[in-house]
Amino acid sequence: MRLVHGGSTVKRPFWQMEGYSSDDAKIALQAAESMAFRFGEDMAIMGDLSVIRLADADEPPLEIVRCPEVFKKKQKEY
Repeated sequence: MRLVHGGSTVKRPFWQMEGYSSDDAKIALQAAESMAFRFGEDMAIMGDLSVIRLADADEPPLEIVRCPEVFKKKQKEY
């Protein structure tokens, strides 16, 4: 699983920044990884540590969890 640092100008990963519990951050990362594999899509960890599809993110995420190419779902063309 590949993590991509979000839109913040801070060079540290979000789980090392103040205001985030390491346990909460770990759970968010685990959830994002599981969801990326399950849904076959890239996932975004948002400012409140919620995990959503990257395609649905309407603001810059704290972190992006990329789905490996082999697991990505193909878009159906009609």
